[in-house]
Amino acid sequence: MFSLAGLPINAQPVLVVYLAGAWSSYLAKQSLMAIKELFQSIFIPCLPNYSPDCAIMDVLCTNWSDDVYAYGSYTHIPVGSLDGLEDLRVLGERIYTLNRGTGGLWLAGEHAGTADMGTVNGAMASGAFAATDVLKSFGERIENY
Repeated sequence: MFSLAGLPINAQPVLVVYLAGAWSSYLAKQSLMAIKELFQSIFIPCLPNYSPDCAIMDVLCTNWSDDVYAYGSYTHIPVGSLDGLEDLRVLGERIYTLNRGTGGLWLAGEHAGTADMGTVNGAMASGAFAATDVLKSFGERIENY
């Protein structure tokens, strides 16, 4: 849970909450009104500088568990990983064809690089890297990248 109210630029009265496991499964089955009431009555009063006139105006929820493309997954480096960042870097490398000539297979996405891992920015950066590498593999000269 973190607040966007303390941002140095463009501060907003927004509370962001990331949940996983049993809590996310429970809340995924609740209405937006029920979620709003739960946070208003239990969580908001625990915040520093709480005032009873601080009321939640709206609730927006995403549910990756029901997303047919994600099924609740996201990129993370597990505890005990010897070199998780290197694993992510390798996922963004070209997978060569058998003859190691032109072509190959490139993966892109927030999981395929070390820049802004787990974000849209990271996905865009890895996509730009892959696209540039594809063009280079076919002999295109790439400038300013």
